[in-house]
Amino acid sequence: MNARDERRNPYWLRALSLKSMRGRMALLLGLAMLPAGVIAMQVGLNAVSARQAAFEETLSRRALQSLSVESNVIDEVREMLRVLATAPALQQIEAGDCLQWLGEVAARYPYVAALGISDERGRLLCSYPAAPPQYEPAPSELHERARARDAFTIGYVDRGGLTGAPVLGALEPIRQGARRVGFVGASITVAQLGEILDRGRALDQAHAAIVDYRGRVVAESSPMSDGPNPGIPHPDQIRDRLGPEPAFVPVDNGDAVILPLHPPDLYAVMSWAPAQPAWRRWSELGFSLIAPILIWMLAVATGWFAIEVFVARPLSNLEAAARGFARGEDIADPPALRS
Repeated sequence: MNARDERRNPYWLRALSLKSMRGRMALLLGLAMLPAGVIAMQVGLNAVSARQAAFEETLSRRALQSLSVESNVIDEVREMLRVLATAPALQQIEAGDCLQWLGEVAARYPYVAALGISDERGRLLCSYPAAPPQYEPAPSELHERARARDAFTIGYVDRGGLTGAPVLGALEPIRQGARRVGFVGASITVAQLGEILDRGRALDQAHAAIVDYRGRVVAESSPMSDGPNPGIPHPDQIRDRLGPEPAFVPVDNGDAVILPLHPPDLYAVMSWAPAQPAWRRWSELGFSLIAPILIWMLAVATGWFAIEVFVARPLSNLEAAARGFARGEDIADPPALRS
């Protein structure tokens, strides 16, 4: 490098150039300490992942605890239908007192809007409330699924035959010996489901919904009046995460958990507003990633500075003295050469 280049380029740029010994040493130091930097970054990423996993676990437990009322309702309906399907009183249907009998049963469950007994083909034999004359129930997907499964089945019906409103219907097979002869069913209106969902929302401050196996929202709680209302995942997001274990999904204005309510038919979604501002979450993530890089750069700079002070600079002074001696100049004993 000639004198013109030295005047044009500052010292630090010349020192860090790969043409110089100092630049090559800085590069080698960076490569030598790169594994330590990668390990430090991996540790930071693991810490972020561990915090996220702990947050999701806490949210899942909170959702399971919050849905105890809804889970108890489904369990009660299933147990009620199981008992009805095996009750000897079913033989009294033709005696004309079925309506009274079903009415007494429905009175014990205020959230049950209708009860009905149908034959294998879906023809209604008895119901509460009483069906209109010449009533013919429309074919339903729920009935077809119950016939194919031959077990308790629950699902959404867009228009209940006895209620005239969207309902959550449940069917239990009736058997005589080993032969299935029909079904006993119960309906809960979507409005009643919404009231059930609203009961616990004042305590857990969540947006709750019941969804079916298609990811379709059957019922959801009322919007909260204070603060932004956290959203519900899209049906595609719900379908992709249905399973036996709770699943975590980020949503608008919060975080949601999808968990089984009565798999494979029904699932629940609970969403909460974020526990901390978004900028804080992103800053924690950024710090976890940037801090290892800064530590790695500081280690490289410290090593380079130590080599510069104790190795490179004395060698440069010695080289300059040797060149002066070769030109026949008088070499004094400068302080730089004493060590």
